[in-house]
Amino acid sequence: MSAATKRSLAGKLLVARPELRDPHFFQTLVFIAHHDAEGALGFVMNRPAGASLAECIGPHEPTRPFFDRIPVLRGGPVGGARLAVVVFERPPRRKQLVAHLGLPVDQLEACLAKPNAWVRAFHGHAGWDEGQLERELAEGSWVVKPPDPVILNPRIAEGLWPFVISGDDRWRALLDYLPEESGRN
Repeated sequence: MSAATKRSLAGKLLVARPELRDPHFFQTLVFIAHHDAEGALGFVMNRPAGASLAECIGPHEPTRPFFDRIPVLRGGPVGGARLAVVVFERPPRRKQLVAHLGLPVDQLEACLAKPNAWVRAFHGHAGWDEGQLERELAEGSWVVKPPDPVILNPRIAEGLWPFVISGDDRWRALLDYLPEESGRN
């Protein structure tokens, strides 16, 4: 990490600036799961794939009944043929989200039952080599914000970018009025 960015951005949200025209990241919200001197790893949170983990598992792969409750998102341009399952958790008395990768399948179902935990699967991820993310930040490609757990709801997060980038929080007043499954309306 450069001297300008000595702190880790793990647990933060990168919001693509309007000038960032790379189609992989245009109007994206990227949760940074890991960030150190060697680089960073993140997941695009506002591009749902429209499928569940159960629908994305190959016919010869082991599956579990609860896989149909795990939404899949397009996580980024790196490793898109592979699925990563991530547990997001907001520990008690903390506002920051934490990402856990590589948990055993048996723990995933228990996480789905926790009120402050969310399980998501991603086709691919976003990755930055050493110093690359710091350069992009210095160029003004990204705005760093604390993540709100609402980004973990794919049907809401998909349309959230214009509000987050502009700092317009009026959308929060509508959350209580949204149907559980907008596809049924």
